[in-house]
Amino acid sequence: MSECGELDPVPLAPHASVLPMNYTPIRLYFTLLQPKIETVISTFKETLTSLRDPKYFEVIAKKTVKQSLWYWGRYVQLFALIPTVLAIFTLTYYTPQFPRLAKQYLPEADLTVKDGLASTSLQQPFVANLEDVVFIIDTTGDSSLNKPGVMITKDKFIFRSPEGDTQTQSLKDLGDFHFDKSAATSWISSHQFQIWLLGFLLIVLLAVIFSLSYVSFNILLFLFWAAIMWLISRLRHRKFLFFTGFKIAVHASVLPLIISALTFISSSQLIFFLNLFLFIFYTVSWYHSLTT
Repeated sequence: MSECGELDPVPLAPHASVLPMNYTPIRLYFTLLQPKIETVISTFKETLTSLRDPKYFEVIAKKTVKQSLWYWGRYVQLFALIPTVLAIFTLTYYTPQFPRLAKQYLPEADLTVKDGLASTSLQQPFVANLEDVVFIIDTTGDSSLNKPGVMITKDKFIFRSPEGDTQTQSLKDLGDFHFDKSAATSWISSHQFQIWLLGFLLIVLLAVIFSLSYVSFNILLFLFWAAIMWLISRLRHRKFLFFTGFKIAVHASVLPLIISALTFISSSQLIFFLNLFLFIFYTVSWYHSLTT
């Protein structure tokens, strides 16, 4: 206690820290993100080292399979995350504009179902081909659904699956409704969050499916190349572990992965053969160094 009777300030512990008054949420965000950034930087540094160090094969040999896969997987995560985030940002930006876009681009047409019978102002048969599926409106009965898709007839709703199975439902089961450009615009305007959420889930689902497919396919390739190197070693009577070949294939695929990601928009046969050459070059170089 001081001479004036006031309590002395309690000293902070040597390692204690206090957030400054101007510590904004943005600065806090980047502080929390710093370990991730450092991980990415260290991964890039290791890649540069692998390209410049003629004895990098010794580093590969000492790594575990898990470490090699994690090194490669960080690039897969990064290049999967970037387009996913951009797609979500694009969806978030355009979702509030969907009502205006619908009002501007949707045709002046309507579809009415009353007492189980359909009518429309569209010229019939109305056919919309959406890649592998088709949407048809024909109340005259002159059309048939011969490919996967949906068709609305005078009194039926017909669905055909990609496997060729057909399901038919009476329009009476759907009840009476009227749908036109104004109704579509109004529905979109009142369901913007649901549309955004559906788009968000679809983007994430596609990203997960693509990533899992890519990883699975490449692991099979790594196993294939590891088996090739192991068989060659057996024929040469050289001691060489199968999993060492697997790790070599994993590390040799990193540079082609980076080039493919950076040149994705302008991909061509030249890029494909360049990546194949780089993969084979580093695989053969590291394999030769480890077996001589």
